Amino acid sequence: DNEESMILFERLERELSYKEPSDNHVALIVSALEMIHRCSSEYITQSVYSVGTNTVLILLRQVIDKYVTCIKHDGFAQHTICNVAKIFSHFIKSDPIKRKIAGDYDTILQMIAVLNSEAFEWAKIEYLNVLAELVHIEDFNIDIIKCHAFIDALI
Repeated sequence: DNEESMILFERLERELSYKEPSDNHVALIVSALEMIHRCSSEYITQSVYSVGTNTVLILLRQVIDKYVTCIKHDGFAQHTICNVAKIFSHFIKSDPIKRKIAGDYDTILQMIAVLNSEAFEWAKIEYLNVLAELVHIEDFNIDIIKCHAFIDALI
């Protein structure tokens, strides 16, 4: 049953639509999403498809975009960015979702933005692990490797 996932993504979408979303609410929703996706690849696929792959990726990008700039001074931001990294780590267990992420240039750029931020080192390693998995997918836009921001993040 993907009802929990659908409800949480709907709540995240609603929270992010507010002019000033509650950082606490966003952090709690993202944390819950991370926990319910500690599951089989089949459930992950069903969960993401039930909400819509594009919608899920857009919401996760919005979370990264909102918190990556204030990560140094905000505990909620640090933990939220870390939980998004864990969500992506869970998602790449599902081949169809991994292929979709690999072909989504904007999502890859947001992951690179985290690498260039003040995020916890282990969160950066989590994003690097996800990117390393995505490089092996034929849908991966290899031009992203040539992106200056990605090269700078590795240095």
